[in-house]
Amino acid sequence: METKSVQLKIDGQVVKARPGVSVLQAAREAGLYIPALCELEGLLPGSSCRLCLIKIKDRPSFVPACATQAEEGMEVMTSSEELEKLRQATFELILSEHPYFCLLCGEKADCNELKVTMSKAFDPGGCVFCPKDGDCDLQQVASYLKIKKVSYKFKDRGRPQWLQDPFISHNPNLCILCGRCVSVCGEIRGENVLTFVNRGPATAIGTFYNRPL
Repeated sequence: METKSVQLKIDGQVVKARPGVSVLQAAREAGLYIPALCELEGLLPGSSCRLCLIKIKDRPSFVPACATQAEEGMEVMTSSEELEKLRQATFELILSEHPYFCLLCGEKADCNELKVTMSKAFDPGGCVFCPKDGDCDLQQVASYLKIKKVSYKFKDRGRPQWLQDPFISHNPNLCILCGRCVSVCGEIRGENVLTFVNRGPATAIGTFYNRPL
């Protein structure tokens, strides 16, 4: 028996979604972009990054698209002046945990010409030298929000890279604490090995009692 789809409107566009999916999933399957950093397919919604906030008609406040189920007849607005201001403020806080200079640079398109020479001269940093360059959620969100400045100064935490395992490399100086790895470890792998350790500015990803993997 064919499952009946749910029909809703996202930014005025009629979208048909599978029953039970979130508004974020429905939008993505329809080719519509809503920024999100903590969400990953197959995980329970964490709603921690707060970038996917949306406005639903006749509801008093903004809600996270990742944790809101798509419903028949729902009318969703993903962008407005107020929403964009909230997202930009939230994203600036997130970027305070990550080197953001390349994301703001107006001349980053020219970096590829110097990439090979610079990498031979010293150990460089920046997006263009990252293996995720061009396939990075932070870059995508920064581009979508048209971020031009960050109100918070980035401070390199100077923490050593985590190379305890031959299959896992973790640089805590680049980590934005989105929690994806912790959720995958617990919800998908069922191991619950990775966790958040310490508190406040010292918060990091680690293992219980700092045990080796």
